[in-house]
Amino acid sequence: MDTTKTKHEPVNLQELAAKVHNNAVKHGWWEDNLSDEHYLMLVISELAEAIEADRKGRMASKVWFEQMINETPSSHEAATYEERYAYWFEAYIKDTLQDELADTVIRLLDLAGAHGYTLIYCCVGFSRQRAFTENVWEIVQVVTNSNLPVSTRVMLSIAMVDVLANTYGFNLWWYVEKKMEYNISRPYKHGKKY
Repeated sequence: MDTTKTKHEPVNLQELAAKVHNNAVKHGWWEDNLSDEHYLMLVISELAEAIEADRKGRMASKVWFEQMINETPSSHEAATYEERYAYWFEAYIKDTLQDELADTVIRLLDLAGAHGYTLIYCCVGFSRQRAFTENVWEIVQVVTNSNLPVSTRVMLSIAMVDVLANTYGFNLWWYVEKKMEYNISRPYKHGKKY
């Protein structure tokens, strides 16, 4: 697990939302006229996958990923950079707690980008004294709160996932960046129905 508490540059959420949404459009995620609730349910499914990763103890190895991806390939290696990236991403990051929380934020950013929501950072908090599932439940309650506009639910949920990641000792935005790079070369709808 990445337990380093590193300072990182503030993320421009507007630019990131536009970039995420453009990639989602290219991969066919917006071909159908689906409701906001459809996309919010996919956010909840990513949160459920994060819980499963936590239950199984599946944590990313940022150190090994960076070491392997930055290693000079052998002169006999035929793989492209994209193929090497996908291989090492799948070996050390994919389907881990960090990856699933990154997927959660990517889904939220995609919805924000689709609607042109103005996103700002807001303050929320979590406790390590509570179970991971209880902290995720707080996010689910925001995602499903029909008394709030969807834009507010998206913004608050992004902030909550970011704080949750910090509470558990990792830089969410590093994982979002790496997952976005991985997603660029994935097939149409990542090989899924929706």
